[in-house]
Amino acid sequence: MCNPTLCVARANRYQMPAFRNDEYLISSVFADLRLTAQQVFTSAK
Repeated sequence: MCNPTLCVARANRYQMPAFRNDEYLISSVFADLRLTAQQVFTSAK
């Protein structure tokens, strides 16, 4: 089983900041987006 990973694209490169389950994701494109890492991982199932 693989571990899900959230990556952030910055300056044409992907970075892997550590998002914890209950932390909100930060998006420069979707500033009003209010999703936690856990919500993203749960929706992918």
